[in-house]
Amino acid sequence: MNQVYRLQMRAATIVGDETLATTPIILLSSVLEAVSDETLRNLHISYTAAKPVRYRELYKHMLKALGKQTKATEIKVQNTEHADVLRLSARVLLTEDNPVNQELAKAMLTKFGCSVEIAENGIEALEKITANKSTFDIILMDCQMPHMDGFTATQKIRAWENDHMDNKRISIIALTANALSGDKDKCLAAGMDDYLSKPFNTKQLAAMLKQWLAADKPSVKNEGMINNASPTTTFTDAASAILNRESLNAIRALQDPDEPDFLTVVIQTYIESAHTLVHDMEHALQSNDAGKLRIAAHTLKSASWNVGADKLGELCKELERLGDAAELDSAGVVLLTAQSEYVAVRYALDAEINRQATA
Repeated sequence: MNQVYRLQMRAATIVGDETLATTPIILLSSVLEAVSDETLRNLHISYTAAKPVRYRELYKHMLKALGKQTKATEIKVQNTEHADVLRLSARVLLTEDNPVNQELAKAMLTKFGCSVEIAENGIEALEKITANKSTFDIILMDCQMPHMDGFTATQKIRAWENDHMDNKRISIIALTANALSGDKDKCLAAGMDDYLSKPFNTKQLAAMLKQWLAADKPSVKNEGMINNASPTTTFTDAASAILNRESLNAIRALQDPDEPDFLTVVIQTYIESAHTLVHDMEHALQSNDAGKLRIAAHTLKSASWNVGADKLGELCKELERLGDAAELDSAGVVLLTAQSEYVAVRYALDAEINRQATA
């Protein structure tokens, strides 16, 4: 209540200032649920965003507040018709703890016309499902997450559905970076309907959504969606040896014309999380914590593949295997190689950001 009172006082001060009276107000707060719609209207607040706020979300609110939305909408319609992109009117719960994977999956889903809500782990997913009476059309569920994994979350969601949804069942698609023969059986046993191997592209995700949702437009052409959406980019020989050009071009294809450079956003998100994960793997070896090594390597593996750092992804895959088998004596040499590769990847990605800025 004190936070709401302080909000009211600050907003009243802004509105009472003649020089700021007509300036749009965007509220960034972690207590939005405590603020009524009537209070927001009385305080002349134009838009709200829950903290922590994503850069892309804030930028979009700023465009709307400044009255720059019309042109963006026109551009989106033109690009959709040209590319013949899959259009879906679906509400998707994306349950994923990796920030890079979140950015990419949300961009793909938004391009398809879906509204997306993100849960960081299984506990958050369960809370969102029960709080919203399962108004989501489909759930994309990562299997390996902290606090509560996707398998446990799915079992709890199915149990809740049995008690509250009159046998109605929401489709749950597993997102797994471990496409092994037994994984599908494990996903199905937990109550999931299907699974999608990471990293996936727009074509693969579109095919999965079409299978489990009713598309707004039949006979959608998905072939070549990524490659035709953006021109091929020329890389230096050094960068090409470190980064997979097709992966980076796939990210470019998700660019919204009126938003910040999406590839730069993804790269910056990757660098921030990768630095921590590399440190976590090093600390895990020092403390003989095989479980921590496995989790950090697993998380960095899929993120690295998504940004085209294929060699680093393979090294992380090996570290994940060694952590799972508790073979820490063999992990030291692999980690040194991975750390060296990460430095090279970091330089290559930094160079890509600089190249994007001057393009």
